Amino acid sequence: MNIYIISSVREASPELRERLEKHVRRLEASGHTVYLPHRDTDQNQSGSKICYANDRAISNADEIHVFYNSSSQGSHFDLGIAYALNKSIRIIEPEPFKEGKNFMQVLRHWQFGDPPKPYRVWDIAKKQMHYCKENEIFMQRGDVLMKFTGIVDKFHIPIYEGDYVYSEYSNTTSAITFTEFRKHLYNKDILSTQVGFKWGNENTGFGLDIVGSSNKYVVKGNIYEN
Repeated sequence: MNIYIISSVREASPELRERLEKHVRRLEASGHTVYLPHRDTDQNQSGSKICYANDRAISNADEIHVFYNSSSQGSHFDLGIAYALNKSIRIIEPEPFKEGKNFMQVLRHWQFGDPPKPYRVWDIAKKQMHYCKENEIFMQRGDVLMKFTGIVDKFHIPIYEGDYVYSEYSNTTSAITFTEFRKHLYNKDILSTQVGFKWGNENTGFGLDIVGSSNKYVVKGNIYEN
């Protein structure tokens, strides 16, 4: 798969460049072809030639990965091209949630739908995630179907089955699974077997105990794309 990276270029800190290059190394090790503008576009050209080169690279991309910075003009130019071309995006680094209309809200709706789509499918052949409604599900042999938990993280990124989720409470990261778990019933010393979403090795249902405190959880990718 061809992937284009949208991020700050001129204002990118050494720390951001390190995170970008680490992300690109992981993708390329998985067999993807990646276009990273600060590496692959000649930044000594005129602004118009830089925009043209990025436009061509976005046109050739199957998916866009976004390290979002609302102060980056170049990022918004690239996002406008990607939106016009109806490209799939994946938010890698979001900005904090803000109420009202803002571009980060547009990115969330672009990737996940508004409201978030109830399912997603991991396309094993293309190594790509597709978000879908029930009547849009299309799967081939080996593909994996996952459900939306109904919970969003501190950046209002929807949390799906298969996501790696970091908890600020325990300072640990674990995957969300849809499985059986054992839970005490209403302060009684009785264990009940239930089916639902589970976080890591916790003996409880994910979502039952965190509604209203999901601002302490952060999506850190998922078991297929990381």
